[in-house]
Amino acid sequence: PRTRSALSRERVIAQAVALADEKGVAALSMRALAGRLGVEAMSLYHHVPSKAALLDGVHERILARVPPPPAHEHDWRRYAAHQAQALHATLCAHPGAIGLFVARPAATASSLARLDAYLDVLVRAGFSRPEAVQVVHVVMAFVVGHASWAVGPAHGEPPAAEFRFGLDALLTGLAARLRRSRAR
Repeated sequence: PRTRSALSRERVIAQAVALADEKGVAALSMRALAGRLGVEAMSLYHHVPSKAALLDGVHERILARVPPPPAHEHDWRRYAAHQAQALHATLCAHPGAIGLFVARPAATASSLARLDAYLDVLVRAGFSRPEAVQVVHVVMAFVVGHASWAVGPAHGEPPAAEFRFGLDALLTGLAARLRRSRAR
């Protein structure tokens, strides 16, 4: 067994992601994680103060794997498409953790900073702040829902054509809505 000194927050979160990938987020418990690490469950609390903090760490770790949009990208539609495609690919690479994205909002500092940048692009394009929030929520719901469906037992490889079709239809509808609101 490994000693507590061999543990770090980084190692705990990395193993939590691996456990979620292998067995699903529902199987992610402090006890199961401790067993995987060869330590007592209580020793984990020196590195993550609670199960909620552990889940936030898993969320943050997976979101950190989503490539950011190009720094110069300010066209809202290309920005949203990039965010959606990058998140979808990342979620499909972590199918056991998709349930976390269904059940919990990402509330870490890095995820909130990324959200603010996304909202700024949408507001500069002409969406009101409340509309921008709705755009992000609707696109996120589509991405997470599709990823959940795509990696399900009936599908082997994520059906990329259906995802692109749905994303294009969604963004086309949002663009039409934005044009109508600008015309008013």
